[in-house]
Amino acid sequence: MVGEPDLLKVVDVESVVFSRGLRGYDPDEVDEFLDHVADTIQHYAELRAADQMKIRELENSIRENDELKASLQNALDMAKRTSEDFLASSHKESEAVLAQAKARAEAILADAVSQKAQLLSEIDELKRAREHFVADAKAAVLRYNMLLDGLQEKKES
Repeated sequence: MVGEPDLLKVVDVESVVFSRGLRGYDPDEVDEFLDHVADTIQHYAELRAADQMKIRELENSIRENDELKASLQNALDMAKRTSEDFLASSHKESEAVLAQAKARAEAILADAVSQKAQLLSEIDELKRAREHFVADAKAAVLRYNMLLDGLQEKKES
């Protein structure tokens, strides 16, 4: 990778050769130690590789979660807009129904007032007609009485 220091690899430790001096270290001890160092480096290299793989998996999972979150947020926003539109539409529709009902009620009331006025007028007419009828009936009775009185007087005379 770019910018990483020149790190030793297992093969570097395993292939190192030291020059021998007069009173140098015991080659078996050095070899044993280098084998141990190589094993340790190999172990850490495997751990690092596993960690790198896990990091990639987690990054992919985070990316997928971010995409899912964005998708859910979009769905939530759409549901919110839909409910707001539905609410506004319902409000307009209820206002229209209310206005229609109010207009109908006013028309019914106006019709009832008109019918009341017409019925009161007819009642007044009927009262006048009754008064004329009663007056005409009384006049007729009086005329018949007078006629009968006149006939009675003629009979008696």
